[in-house]
Amino acid sequence: PFRSYLAQIANGPAGADTSLQSVLQFQGLLKYREAEVVLRLFDQAGIPLTLDLSGHEDSVFEFTLVGRAARHLVSDGLSNELAVGYATIESGLPIAAQSILRTLDLNGKPLHEAGVEATGGRPTVRMPVERNPLTGLNSGVAVVNVGDKQTLVIIGLIDESGEKPEGLFNAPDFFLQPGEHRAVFLTELFDFLVDKPFF
Repeated sequence: PFRSYLAQIANGPAGADTSLQSVLQFQGLLKYREAEVVLRLFDQAGIPLTLDLSGHEDSVFEFTLVGRAARHLVSDGLSNELAVGYATIESGLPIAAQSILRTLDLNGKPLHEAGVEATGGRPTVRMPVERNPLTGLNSGVAVVNVGDKQTLVIIGLIDESGEKPEGLFNAPDFFLQPGEHRAVFLTELFDFLVDKPFF
């Protein structure tokens, strides 16, 4: 089967006045074929995570995408405690998938959203990030150990020129056990970015 990962899902309170909701979207890519899909949710420790998605509460969801049909599953955003983790997707045929993380106000109205595209496991990843103290913009980074052995994670910054900024060290290295997940903001990795812009 084809396997991909959504490195970040979340549901529940994210402060006094907001909550997080995940919208998981899937689409078939082959017009005349049916793709059997199995979605599995895990918490940060790699333990199955039960969420209510579109009225069905479970940690495993199975469905079929016919041709280029689309399917979306939405978390309720109502958990008493914040649930954070990731998802694995297995399908008999290649499909497209993404997770949209929404911030909701007290009335359930969306305030912000950010998308995370499904990807296969990779040993090295480069991605654009941005920090702007004036607007509060603070990119997040989510990583999952999809292997069967402990792995060392090293995160560094590369500036707009494609070079490592002079005198800048990597964030502190950390290990992830098999199935373990970690999501952090730039300012948690690099404390000097609390009051400094970066792109």
